[in-house]
Amino acid sequence: CEMDLGSDADLIFLVDAPASRREVTTWRRIAEKLIDILSSYTREGTLFPVDARLRPRGGEGELVQNAATVLEYFASSAEAWEAITYLKVRPMAGDLEFANEWCDRLRPILARRFGSFEQISPTLAQMRRRLEEEARKASRGQPNFKAGPGGVYDLDFLASALALAAGALPMAGKHLAAQIQTAPTDQRLGEHDLDTLARDAFFFRALDHSIRLATGRALPTLPPRSHLESVSVLLGRVLGEDVSTGDLLIRLDQTCQHVRSVYNKFFS
Repeated sequence: CEMDLGSDADLIFLVDAPASRREVTTWRRIAEKLIDILSSYTREGTLFPVDARLRPRGGEGELVQNAATVLEYFASSAEAWEAITYLKVRPMAGDLEFANEWCDRLRPILARRFGSFEQISPTLAQMRRRLEEEARKASRGQPNFKAGPGGVYDLDFLASALALAAGALPMAGKHLAAQIQTAPTDQRLGEHDLDTLARDAFFFRALDHSIRLATGRALPTLPPRSHLESVSVLLGRVLGEDVSTGDLLIRLDQTCQHVRSVYNKFFS
């Protein structure tokens, strides 16, 4: 997973063996308590929000899942978006040896079910179009540099598709630019494409951090003009160059256009 300023933590809770109803209740209470400790607001602030809905069947599924049952789910029922999400899974606490072994068992399953680019690309492209349309409605005409055309989601789908097609390569512990830099090349994308896309990802990440620092919020669009100058100054510090508000608008437009052109070439 990638943790940024103000990110939430996507957590799944696994047990190693079939558990009795009483044991499941006990583990669920422990998981709920952990979520409460991590995400509760106090006078000193909060650690980070927690999202546990990425488990099989989302909020309708058990909070604490049987590890073998989750593997069976991915072998038979999981969708492509779940596969690209679980490429980023990694152990965080508990029995780390068991968790690492579970991750090692998951990847071949993902590779077998979702490793054919020709089979999964239509599904991923359709999913991306749906997210783009939802972002267009929510943004009310404002350019959305995350879910909009040529935004961060384009890069994430590209990197994830490459990782799946190369045998479900693990993506955990890397920010998006690093995921792209280390992605395998193929006939659709060469080293030059990956290098330029990695720079685009770095720009998006720097912009996102600058917006969060200037406004105190994670926004998918540029903030109001009252904050835009502060965002430009912060962005310039990260990039090591002077960035005016005009420069920011031009650079953002050019970056989105470039990312979308490569995305279209890849998924065409």
